[in-house]
Amino acid sequence: MNGIFLMLALFLELAAAISLKLSRRFSKPLPSFVMVVFSALSLTLLSFALNVKGFEVGVVYAVWSGVGVALIVTMELFWKQREQWNGKDIGPIGTMARIGLGLGFVGSVVHGQLATRLAPATWALGLIGFSALALACH
Repeated sequence: MNGIFLMLALFLELAAAISLKLSRRFSKPLPSFVMVVFSALSLTLLSFALNVKGFEVGVVYAVWSGVGVALIVTMELFWKQREQWNGKDIGPIGTMARIGLGLGFVGSVVHGQLATRLAPATWALGLIGFSALALACH
């Protein structure tokens, strides 16, 4: 049951990120309101996933944050493909966003590994996977 709650929380987090993009920095009231509602529902379903016995807190949070970041980055990459790139910027995702995403991925991987008593192969795979994703987006 907590897997269902976790998946729904992930999709609502993605919907909140899409609504945030559509709100244009909170200048449009309806997408801004929808973003707040989706974020609240996402956190509520995440708390339901934590209350049901089965998964540990560290595993649920690491999956929710790591997969959520990956889905939002994927959505942003598809969104930016429609816009022209002038060649002067670093690319579709700026330097600070890459640093922030990198810290988020590394934090999720390390937190997940500490919660599951360190599985070095998965930890290394997560760090290598992020590096490959960052280079592919560059």
